[in-house]
Amino acid sequence: VLHGDNLVDEGPVSEFHGFYELYGPGNKMFIKTVTHRRNPVYQAILPGYAPEHLLVGGAAIGATTCFALKKKIPNVTNVLITEGGMGRLHAIISMHQPKAGEGKRAIMLAMGHTNLLKLIIVVDDDIDPNDWTQVEWALAARMRGEEDIMIIPGVKADRCDPLEKDLTITKVGIVATRKPSDSLSPEKFIPARAPERILAQVKETLDRY
Repeated sequence: VLHGDNLVDEGPVSEFHGFYELYGPGNKMFIKTVTHRRNPVYQAILPGYAPEHLLVGGAAIGATTCFALKKKIPNVTNVLITEGGMGRLHAIISMHQPKAGEGKRAIMLAMGHTNLLKLIIVVDDDIDPNDWTQVEWALAARMRGEEDIMIIPGVKADRCDPLEKDLTITKVGIVATRKPSDSLSPEKFIPARAPERILAQVKETLDRY
């Protein structure tokens, strides 16, 4: 039973970013009966900057954000909330052949939908968002700094952001995708690698040893 007027001072809370937060008093819960099977196992998520805490929350945030974006931009293929971004604050959005301006639109929609997000990178769907080396390659090969970086100060933040000030934060969006104009000079952007047929033959030969 929860009573709105029965509060208790919880003290410092170990948050996802690895620091303590003071959220003030919380509701006290009264439990009269607990039913369980014999020899029960009770699983609790380790709080703070712990993989379980980060990944469980990050998976849910990524799924709901992706679902919301697909309603507005159908060629969004995936939204990954990164573990390094504390499972809450950083996202990588994958898109299939985004048109001019769609990457920035996806960034703004994601920030509007998910209050916690403060750094978002948009990549093409040929980049694996789980592979940071590929994401960094996209930043190096496809991002034009003068037009692809958005810096938005004074945006509403969540109270648990470690850098929030007066519940605001500076948010950053980066578009690291191919541009429609790149097709005008395709020879510049052809991947320099051996044909897939040759790579397959080499792999088959090496597997024999």
